[in-house]
Amino acid sequence: MPKIPETRYRSCTDDPYFGPVKQILTALLCLSLLADTATAQEWLDKDLIVFYNGRQAIFPAEWKKVKARPARMEFFHSDTAALLRALEMYPPSLIRKHLSRIYVVGSLRWGGQQFYGTNSRRNIYIEGGDSVQTNHTFHHEFSSILLRNLPNGDLKWEWQKRSPRLVNRSSAAAMWLGYSATALNEKLMEDGYLCDYSLSNWENDFNMYAEYIFCGGAAFWKLVDKYPLVKKKVGLVINFYNTQVSHIYRESFFREVAGL
Repeated sequence: MPKIPETRYRSCTDDPYFGPVKQILTALLCLSLLADTATAQEWLDKDLIVFYNGRQAIFPAEWKKVKARPARMEFFHSDTAALLRALEMYPPSLIRKHLSRIYVVGSLRWGGQQFYGTNSRRNIYIEGGDSVQTNHTFHHEFSSILLRNLPNGDLKWEWQKRSPRLVNRSSAAAMWLGYSATALNEKLMEDGYLCDYSLSNWENDFNMYAEYIFCGGAAFWKLVDKYPLVKKKVGLVINFYNTQVSHIYRESFFREVAGL
């Protein structure tokens, strides 16, 4: 996910909140996944969330153009809390199977562009320092891992059929061309895209939708109801999560999490 100097739409749902939402979510997950439990302490004990001190070798060897600065300890507690809240949104067995480490770094650059996050086969790398953004970024990056690791049938074809304006470039290349803004853009939503960055390629477009169905709050769902092409893509995302992750992921679930 690119990092750019703009005021992004903030929710999830504007952080310290999450009390009532967390209660709803916990109750739903407990009812649906009785045998699939985990606690925040389990993730901490397993060192799932890692503070990057600048000395560890954290990236795949073939990644030659990625650079990260050490994380800042003064933000690590709030970043960890945000990530634990994000993890609560998924069945623990899914996390255990598909995620090895979440590295919190100080900054992240790839191909000369700055990003909030990226992912490898089983790891996520997130720039810390903003708990709301950290939450958004986790859902964004984890959706890529799930796309790679879980069956998705004709999803790519269905998505591209609804996305004729995609430029089909890598994230960094698209950003060099100006497709970097991640703030919700209602003009683009008329055509089914959430923001400029969504136009880069189908996976980034999907990632933005995944991020916002988990973190967009009530304001996002009002936009979903306003723009038919956005609603169709939301349906594709929810169908993927419902059929490949857990049947708990229905539109009603996400709307309830958003407080609707």
